[in-house]
Amino acid sequence: MEESRIESQGAGRRGMKPVDRILFVLAVLSVLASLAYTATIYSDLPDRIPTHFGLSGDADAWGGKSSIWVVPAIMMALIALLYPVAVFNTKATDVGGEPVPEPVRFQIVSHMRRMLALIAICLSLLSWDAVFTVSQAHALQWPTAVITISLLVICVVYTVKMLSVGSAAKKSTKNPPGVS
Repeated sequence: MEESRIESQGAGRRGMKPVDRILFVLAVLSVLASLAYTATIYSDLPDRIPTHFGLSGDADAWGGKSSIWVVPAIMMALIALLYPVAVFNTKATDVGGEPVPEPVRFQIVSHMRRMLALIAICLSLLSWDAVFTVSQAHALQWPTAVITISLLVICVVYTVKMLSVGSAAKKSTKNPPGVS
């Protein structure tokens, strides 16, 4: 019943699923928490902190301690840019030049929104990873690698989902049921 109510509202702003909104809120709260943590450790940081790490995990570039704010700030800005895209980008109007029916458009937009919400979560995790790495002056390679691979998998999986929904819609408009 709830799903049909959301579907009947179209793919517009009110059609965003609660879980996707929650994921965005969690991503923002996570970055804010990383900023709060950074504020608590800031006075204990040395004047020079690592800003880049080589494959060995050792620092190979250094900057002032204020550079610890850069990654969390960038992640917050990216999440702030992703949210309006998720809310207002509902223009999945054609697939291969063919108009897309409303239920198909809703599926495509829902997949896009979930993908962006999961990307926002990964960005918030990268914020924590950067703060911990810089404050400890040594990079653990696996958290960054896991988050980066997760981002790639999310993008590939949801892109395939969107394309398969669109492809199925395109096939069904060319070959309606019961027509050979």
